[in-house]
Amino acid sequence: MRKIKLRFWNKNNDTMYTVDSIDYVGDEITVNDGFLICDEQAVLMQYTGCYIDQVSYENIDPELYEGDVLIDELTAKKYVIEFSFGAFYACCINHEDNVVLSDFLGEEDVSKCGNIYENPELFK
Repeated sequence: MRKIKLRFWNKNNDTMYTVDSIDYVGDEITVNDGFLICDEQAVLMQYTGCYIDQVSYENIDPELYEGDVLIDELTAKKYVIEFSFGAFYACCINHEDNVVLSDFLGEEDVSKCGNIYENPELFK
């Protein structure tokens, strides 16, 4: 069984946090004993259940979450992990290639180079 893990990006202080606890009350979601998750403050991201052996930079977590950026070293194409239609996909940036994540991770020359929030320079 896949572990259910979450993290969130705090837009107010540009910091990524691990979700230790989550509470749903009505239409509100709070994490870590009180931080309110809403579109204006934070982005909640789910763990894919997958990890990658190759990382492009030091201090990059090998676990893969929504919003993480992968690079195909052979083509130099960058992919963002997204959840859609009940599955995680590697969605190519500026191209039409969308691949089911588990199929994409079977490639030998794929590495993780960051995420869309902590590494916006990957899109320049």
